[in-house]
Amino acid sequence: DDLLEAEYGVSEVHFEIPDPLTTETVNGSEFGFSSESEDNSFALKAAALYLAENPGTLLVIEKNTYRLSAEVVFSGIKDCIIDWSGSTIILSQPIKQFKFDGCENVKFCNVTEKWDWEVNRIRSVIKVKSISPNPQRGYGYYDAEFEFVNETDASFAVNNLWYGWIGIEPGTYYQIPGTPLDLSSQNKRVFDKKLVGGNIVSATIFLDEGYPCDAGDFFYVSHYGYAGTFTTVTGASKGIVFEDMNVYGYSGNGFIIDDRSHHVRFTRVTIDVDPERYDLGQRISTNTDAIHIKDSCGYFIIEGTTIGYSGDDCLNIHQNVGVVQDLGDDSIIMNISNTSSFHVGETVKFRNGSTFENIDFTATIVKREVRGRLFYLTLDREIPDDIDIGAVVIDASRDDSKLIVRDSYFHNCYARGLLLGSSDCVVENNRFYEIDQEAIRVCVDITT
Repeated sequence: DDLLEAEYGVSEVHFEIPDPLTTETVNGSEFGFSSESEDNSFALKAAALYLAENPGTLLVIEKNTYRLSAEVVFSGIKDCIIDWSGSTIILSQPIKQFKFDGCENVKFCNVTEKWDWEVNRIRSVIKVKSISPNPQRGYGYYDAEFEFVNETDASFAVNNLWYGWIGIEPGTYYQIPGTPLDLSSQNKRVFDKKLVGGNIVSATIFLDEGYPCDAGDFFYVSHYGYAGTFTTVTGASKGIVFEDMNVYGYSGNGFIIDDRSHHVRFTRVTIDVDPERYDLGQRISTNTDAIHIKDSCGYFIIEGTTIGYSGDDCLNIHQNVGVVQDLGDDSIIMNISNTSSFHVGETVKFRNGSTFENIDFTATIVKREVRGRLFYLTLDREIPDDIDIGAVVIDASRDDSKLIVRDSYFHNCYARGLLLGSSDCVVENNRFYEIDQEAIRVCVDITT
């Protein structure tokens, strides 16, 4: 619609991200892949080195079950396909498992990832057996005993974090809206954990006034926060395709795309609960965001994809912007929210803080100092008078915009379905079910 486009900026976004074209084939067995090995990371690392030296290669890993325990970096790979042939990979370590760094036109496909809950629990279902005030410690402190449901031995819980409690309905494991408790052994709200015996653990907890926690209540308790990432796309990688994949559990984020990477496609990717774990109450896919995009250069496609039971947003895409808090002749103090951009040598442009209209001025950053969420930037030229406190600053060297989300299903996540903080997004023919917060949230990705 030309009128809509003229008034609002964009009405349609069209682009494609094709598969790589390969010219030779190698088999995974040549690099030592074995279902008997306790760690196939070394075989995959050897294969990654071969791919980096041989652009245009199709790596076919024979269908089997493989364990991996160490991070694998694909660096500088070009025009390659990594085809797992329907294999299952077993993971259990809270690390950055796969990293695509400086890669171009790479497809990673036909694989199911499963988390080994017997080695490392991502979360537990607990029942409050008893709870009573602890007068010796004072107001807000309680002594309690907890049953770890579907466990016979809860000794693992003594040393694990108890992080991010969520109230659930007994038996069904459905989340009760509005019942997250900010209890964490990280911030000393849960401490003195002791194994009473079997699946019973005692602990002292601190509750703010009004937090519901009574005998008979059930909660999900996470044992990790932001612990690792299943796959990271970084270092200005481009043309990366994830296709026909299942991700069944990870301790941190599912996918992170950052550092100037662009043109990434997800086709028929499922990030959801392991079907074998569903009835055990272990209903978590990624412990935090399923897909998180920041500091990129845009152009993303998510199609035919299912994301469910993510511990945070299904998709969270940011934009590289900030807000002017103070300024001098050639310097600004800027508040940022979700970006680590604005590096020396990069170009910035500005929009009016009230109308968001473009201001006809660009400059190059010559000096940067970071203090928390405040960026102190020195520019290569004097700042004009029409830029004032409250103006929006944009890193013109990185642009997260251009996103297509279509024909996909988002369900039962513990935050937002789609958190869209960037520009030029098309969202069409998708389904949303039981999203804890907004199914779709569109916002300017800044904090004032």
